[in-house]
Amino acid sequence: MKIAIGHPDDLPDWTPFPTDFLTPRQVRDALFALPDDARIVTRSPVVLRFVGYAWRDSDVARYVATYEDVSIRVDDRLVPLLDLHSADWLSHFDLGDLYVRGDLVKEDGLFP
Repeated sequence: MKIAIGHPDDLPDWTPFPTDFLTPRQVRDALFALPDDARIVTRSPVVLRFVGYAWRDSDVARYVATYEDVSIRVDDRLVPLLDLHSADWLSHFDLGDLYVRGDLVKEDGLFP
């Protein structure tokens, strides 16, 4: 699965992933139900919280997505997350929290 962080109106070729009125578990289950080749666009910190974390489903650990699968819309283009931050640095934080705090990309569109 590929995840774009941005507004759905700005990325019409991507599938919007609304999370209104869903619990985090429902969001996770909906993400797992998507096909491997899904391309979703979201600004939901709940969705982003599942990036990079393995979840046990029976005896199998599954990822919703890895850092390599995430891009951020910056100045009319998608920038791979790993072009902005290292996977090692990202692994210390909840990606949803980083997004909410504005620590992924500065407001002026410049990279941190």
